[in-house]
Amino acid sequence: MRSDAQILALLDRDPEEGMARLLEQYAGLVWTVSARALQNTEDTRECVNDVFAEFYRRRDEFDPEKGSLKTFLALIARRRSIDAWRAAHRRPATAAEEEIPEAPNPLSLEDRAALNQLIDSLPELDGRILRMKYYGGMSAREIAAALDLPYETVKKRHQRSLKKLRSLWVAGFVLALLALLAACAYVVLRYFGLVPGYGVNTDPTQGTYLLAEPVSAQDGDYEIQIQDALWQNGLLTIDMALYGAESPVTAVSPQLEGVELLSWTMADSGDTASPGPYNYRLMATTKPVGRSDSLAVTLTLWDTPLSLQLTAAQEITDLSSAGAWLLTEEDGGLLAMPRLENGELIVTIYPLHQGEYRTQYSCNEGIWGGFGGPSQPITVTAPDGSILTGEPEFYVPFDERAGLDWYFGPAEPGKYTLNVPFVYQDFAGEFVKTAVMPVQAGAGTELALPGGTLTLENLRPAAADDLPVQFREESRYPGYSWWVVDAVWNGDDPERVLAALSNLMPPAPGMMGVYEDPVAQPLYTTHTEADGNSWQQLTGYCLGVPAGTEQLTFAPVTRNGSLCYRWEHPFTLSFTVEPETPAAEYTVTREECTLTAVPRRVNGAVTVSVYPEKGPGKLTVSPQIAHNPLPGATDEPVTLLAADGTAYTGTYTPGRDGSYSSWKFGNLPAGEYTLCLPSLYLTGPDVPVAVPLPQQEGESLPAGETILPGGRLQIGTVRCLGRAENFPVLATTEEGEILYQDTAMAIGMPDGSIVSLNELPLEAELDLTLQATWKDYTLLSAGVKFGATAEGSEGTACERQYTLAEDGTTQLSGLLLRYKPGLHAANLTFTQPLYRWDCGFTIPITVP
Repeated sequence: MRSDAQILALLDRDPEEGMARLLEQYAGLVWTVSARALQNTEDTRECVNDVFAEFYRRRDEFDPEKGSLKTFLALIARRRSIDAWRAAHRRPATAAEEEIPEAPNPLSLEDRAALNQLIDSLPELDGRILRMKYYGGMSAREIAAALDLPYETVKKRHQRSLKKLRSLWVAGFVLALLALLAACAYVVLRYFGLVPGYGVNTDPTQGTYLLAEPVSAQDGDYEIQIQDALWQNGLLTIDMALYGAESPVTAVSPQLEGVELLSWTMADSGDTASPGPYNYRLMATTKPVGRSDSLAVTLTLWDTPLSLQLTAAQEITDLSSAGAWLLTEEDGGLLAMPRLENGELIVTIYPLHQGEYRTQYSCNEGIWGGFGGPSQPITVTAPDGSILTGEPEFYVPFDERAGLDWYFGPAEPGKYTLNVPFVYQDFAGEFVKTAVMPVQAGAGTELALPGGTLTLENLRPAAADDLPVQFREESRYPGYSWWVVDAVWNGDDPERVLAALSNLMPPAPGMMGVYEDPVAQPLYTTHTEADGNSWQQLTGYCLGVPAGTEQLTFAPVTRNGSLCYRWEHPFTLSFTVEPETPAAEYTVTREECTLTAVPRRVNGAVTVSVYPEKGPGKLTVSPQIAHNPLPGATDEPVTLLAADGTAYTGTYTPGRDGSYSSWKFGNLPAGEYTLCLPSLYLTGPDVPVAVPLPQQEGESLPAGETILPGGRLQIGTVRCLGRAENFPVLATTEEGEILYQDTAMAIGMPDGSIVSLNELPLEAELDLTLQATWKDYTLLSAGVKFGATAEGSEGTACERQYTLAEDGTTQLSGLLLRYKPGLHAANLTFTQPLYRWDCGFTIPITVP
């Protein structure tokens, strides 16, 4: 952010640029003040334009010794909005409303006549573009659509016209008029209401609504729990969990009451093998809901109605108080909110959506990282000129989060500059167009997409190396012919290139497809390397065409991020990092176990980090503290208990360096609380075990028992199931040799080391019974290590099996081993046996 003095100096030196910077810093404030008196969006917009135009003319009256620029603008906004309201309602003003003297209209008739004369001197089309932009408040894309011109043509003509106007008359009068025009152009696009953790609202007439409390309902043998819900910018997102069903309930057509549903999509966790809940996310596009204190929605799923009460969230409309932000004219921008935490610089980056494209919250990381061009890191320039490279927090594909934390390592307070070299964007709307191409060598077609044309050319029969692995077995697709077509992107904006097109829905046989059509490879990319960088470039498609097909119909359906662009637009944001407020620490020891809780408030929300220091006996407290790491397991809630008995439930997040865990509790009042941990998870030392390996199908061998610290691990008989027929085969050579995928590993050495085989391995299963010997402890699981390999790198040599006990506890119950024939025994190591201690650990803390 610039200081008031810097902005005033820039206004004198370059009025147009100075007005742009003034608007970036204070437009949100002026809009908020104006909107308090004016209910109509157009009236508010006109008032805001008048405020900045008046300020430009009266800026010499501003005295920094009497108050800040923020206060001066707020006073003008208050008077202007009252005047506008009074004119609309025709009532006399009160004495309080007349404290600020009336000022003349900032844009006089003489000014307008001079502007019109200058604009008339331009070519007719250029003058029309300027009038549509500045007098009509239209964006370049809206002008392009209205005039049936390419977007880039409108942008170039606009920039050329401004340069020509400056050259016509260098006097300050012309620059002043251009500055006033800049005010009209910029303010139209600048209302943002930030809800930390949930995103930025772009519409002043609409609120942001959050789920007041979780909702659950029982239906037969299963239970549905609504865990979180958010309505913002026309999108209702609902997170839910389904408990008790033996398999996911996939046949669903959600019904909504209280909002008007336009379209919806639903995603699940994809984990059907593990016990525990099935997690779903419903994303529903709705019509606007307006602003009110609450929003009542009834969601019906699987004939089960659930009543959701969403409450209006308080929005931060003065973004300058939240961090540094930068917005382009109409294609979007970024908000950066810096802080120091544990001596490390963390910057939360929120996308500011504007126009047809939505910047992905992961910026240049996530599922599309490395597509469309060379990778370039997000960095900050420190006060001493050194460059710190950022790393994002753990990214979950399709997480739909609003902002992402970027970590830049140890840092000191001071002025920094954030450098974002490019971002990935999705097309914001829905888009369906088709193109037809005959099935004959050399054929091609053009597919119109938002922002450009995808040219498909040079259709040709596919060579064996062109085919994806899963299509090389001809017996799986009899009667199909295989083709390759090149893809060339021709974009309207040179800064925006098509990085990936992942969703191609086939409405008829023989089309290019995605998962619905198993005989088409949707993303056929080429690995590109240059200047020490590598990336994936979309270069074409591989198609399976049924016999008798005479033409192919290409039909991309783009929604929910399936059409991804790489926007090569750099963002540079400057901000000041304030000194870190030392966080209080609260340490409690119980039965040899010591924990330290550190409460903090980040962006208004309370987070409590818990650090383990010592565990009982030979056990150590897991860095996950009270979070069960087993697949499908559910946690008992970690809560903050207020003095009045109110319990607030926390949401688990892993610690940055893996040595602690945190729980987020939202925007709670400051005061005295008790952190309640219903249980702790502890780990013990590794234990080696020798396991016999039978050689014949049906053969069983006894294994015995292993003593663990604080428990026993009983290994039942090891039963041979025969050859592992489902071992992943990559290919078969002409000589008949079987080649397996790189991840296809089996135990191959007596010390437990794993190897790749050129024959099918044997497969055996063994049952495990885990039992803790200490009171209030439950032995849940143990990792498995093979030879000198790291835990978790065994590939297909071992599969862990889990069961769900009657009390809802997830426990390791067996192993499925794959090993080389002729290997009669192998040494395994059970690593870090996992215990749950039902301790009811409590820590009194003070929330700041």
